[in-house]
Amino acid sequence: QLSSAFKPPFTFFAIVKFQSDVVGWSWGYQDGRDSFYMVNSAILPDHRGRGLYSRILEVSLEKLVQAGFQKI
Repeated sequence: QLSSAFKPPFTFFAIVKFQSDVVGWSWGYQDGRDSFYMVNSAILPDHRGRGLYSRILEVSLEKLVQAGFQKI
């Protein structure tokens, strides 16, 4: 699955919404046969301290491991 996704590279985007506002995100791309580079992740200041980053990281890692990545 990863070899077929390498061209174009596999990308992953996660967005955290509160009501109708985007309050956080995470995104990255495949940078090798079995490795994924997390480029940017953030939670806006007013929404920090609520465990949102931990949750977005948990979900992201779960999806990336399911896709077959060995290095994240």
